[in-house]
Amino acid sequence: RRTARAVPLSDVSHIIYGPYTDTFSKKTAHDRVDHRWVCFSLVLRESRTLDLAMEEESGLLTWLLGLQQLIVYFSPDATLSSERWTLPKLQLQKLRLKVSGESDRTGQGPFDVVLSAVLDAAQDKQQKGDKVTVLQAAWRRRNVQGKFQQTVSEMMEINGLIEGLAEREKELEEEAAAWEAKQMEAARHAKELLLAEVERLSAARAKGKKGKKKKKNVG
Repeated sequence: RRTARAVPLSDVSHIIYGPYTDTFSKKTAHDRVDHRWVCFSLVLRESRTLDLAMEEESGLLTWLLGLQQLIVYFSPDATLSSERWTLPKLQLQKLRLKVSGESDRTGQGPFDVVLSAVLDAAQDKQQKGDKVTVLQAAWRRRNVQGKFQQTVSEMMEINGLIEGLAEREKELEEEAAAWEAKQMEAARHAKELLLAEVERLSAARAKGKKGKKKKKNVG
């Protein structure tokens, strides 16, 4: 019997999209009934995970994106924008999970999986015209396959540049956070100096009043 479990969103630090936690990795191919691209995990702040799988694929990305926004809203700590899931990131991750899942199922490499998907799509539309047959034949040629792999390599290179920009953005955010912390420390120090000066002046004023009272008593 399944028992319901409630987890406050303020206890969730981030989302892992895909079957990458220990709970998922312990499952064998025979035990695994859910597709990779419908699996995700909520990572709690005490380093535990809540591992889940969606029954319907259609609203998965929208649901994950909304959940991401709620986690950021209820989080007691500030999170960097580079560490959050966005719709383009989720779509790219879903594509990677589908390609890797099909690669494991068929034993093909990732490039062959994508190429087979293109050929299958052309096969499905073959009844609509001869142009698709020409396209299908062209994809089978070795020189076109080479161009395809070159294009994928260029895409991977572009992806590397994007990751480099993301790292630079993260560095700039860290520098901004350090500068803000430095300014806050300077403000705190200035406040301490001001309070110390106020206390010194108050003590001097109290001492001056005490001296005047003594003079009056002597007179």
